[in-house]
Amino acid sequence: MKTIREILLERHRTLEPSLDAIRQRAVGMLAKKVARAVPSASSVSSFARTAMFALQSLRWHLAGLGAAWLAIALLNIDHTPASSPGIARQHVPSPRQLLTALRENRRQLMEMIGTSVSAPPSAPPRRSEYQPTTEMA
Repeated sequence: MKTIREILLERHRTLEPSLDAIRQRAVGMLAKKVARAVPSASSVSSFARTAMFALQSLRWHLAGLGAAWLAIALLNIDHTPASSPGIARQHVPSPRQLLTALRENRRQLMEMIGTSVSAPPSAPPRRSEYQPTTEMA
């Protein structure tokens, strides 16, 4: 004996192509209405899509740069304990000693080059010692 479902399916099997056509038209009309109703959302989604594409195209570059910065940060970690006090204990020469050493070095360089070694040029007079010459006509 056939069930009610089988009887109904047999009776309406001839109507199936026309029902498919009606279904296709209804879905097409809904798609058109949705496309007309939300034009701004499509432009936003296209911008988001473009931004996502740009970021995805750069992902390997950004990953490489991130790895390089991580390596730099790891290499810059100072593992020596208390390096600052060691610098403070060093002997720092006075400015007078530095100036004397610089003049001696200059004198030696002049001798090596072969130019005449004369007395070091005197420093220009201080502004307070400068006496401008004025002429009157």
